[in-house]
Amino acid sequence: ITHRAPHRELVQQGRLVTLPMGQYKDEHSAANLVGPPQGIKGNGKLTGALLQHPDAVVLMDEFEKGHPQAISDLLLSGFDTGGTLTDMQNHETVPTGNATFILNTNMGASIALSLFKRLGSASKELSREETERVERDLTRELKNSNSPFKRDEFRARVDEWVLFLPYARAEIEAIVLATLHEQIVSFYVHEAKPERRLVVGWDDGVVGHLADAYGGKDGSAGFRAVNKEILSIHDVLREAENRGEIKAGDGAFLYVNDGRLLVTGVEGPWDIEGFQSSASTRLFGAGGPDGAEGGELENAVETVG
Repeated sequence: ITHRAPHRELVQQGRLVTLPMGQYKDEHSAANLVGPPQGIKGNGKLTGALLQHPDAVVLMDEFEKGHPQAISDLLLSGFDTGGTLTDMQNHETVPTGNATFILNTNMGASIALSLFKRLGSASKELSREETERVERDLTRELKNSNSPFKRDEFRARVDEWVLFLPYARAEIEAIVLATLHEQIVSFYVHEAKPERRLVVGWDDGVVGHLADAYGGKDGSAGFRAVNKEILSIHDVLREAENRGEIKAGDGAFLYVNDGRLLVTGVEGPWDIEGFQSSASTRLFGAGGPDGAEGGELENAVETVG
């Protein structure tokens, strides 16, 4: 969400290369990064992408799942200063110096979660002592792992380590609001079929309810649990449509009762096209989603109630 515009630009230009490392668990599959499978023409998954876009951003997702020896062997020369890889199809040298590599891993998640439980929001600004403690714990976990991170010389080539701590409550609610606008409001105004166009709004209780889902039961699920709850809004609206409580052109106002997401229909026709450029202001008033001054949909719900 925060980097949506650059992300879309990278995707559109083909400069974002995502490699699910769970697909490279053995030596044979790992070799496909720098050469095609036997009998197939072309380049490796990684080297081919870098030949097309030398300045690509390469996201190696769940890096710890890659073959511990083969992956580190392949990448050591590429991660050197002025590094290169060799594409095995035609033994072409592929420069890596202009590319950005992001090695995403779930390793260290228990350290981050323990730190947040111990320090709360204060973990966002660690003391030097706490920082050194985290670095020691993380290094110990990586060295003892059966992953490419196990090798000292490989870890030494990583320029920066970023530990993602759990979000503070205010951060969670801000992301929930942004996600609601992107996945719910925008969808029903811009992308839904004409017979399903709705103007969707909610009260503060909905934001709180969705934020409560963060982390899941044991705190390790992060935003996956929140996204699951947000996606369930589509089911709530669909069920209300099937019951005849809302129809195309109506307003749909979400609220929480007894821990459940519910919806109140506000009969239209609403000016769907009028929401194309200013959905937030029209729905929630001049103050935005958390503003004190109600918007049209909120006022309409109060009038109906």
